[in-house]
Amino acid sequence: MIATKETTFAPKKDLHIGGLGPKSAADPTIWASELVEDAGNIADRVREAIDRADEFVRARPWQAIGVAALLSLAAGWLIATRRP
Repeated sequence: MIATKETTFAPKKDLHIGGLGPKSAADPTIWASELVEDAGNIADRVREAIDRADEFVRARPWQAIGVAALLSLAAGWLIATRRP
């Protein structure tokens, strides 16, 4: 099937910020709102992850201690075997 202009396919965008052309990168008002929205979404996801981790630690304290011990042991082993 050949795509024509009457189809619902989006046209190819530029590789500049937001796909709006080279002048759009100089004007922060075009992409600043999206950046703020994305930062807010990331902050919300981090808060959710922290809440889930807190719930896990409160529900299973000994398992959390075991996981922390294993991660510390693995990190120590990786640092010790690192070649200069």
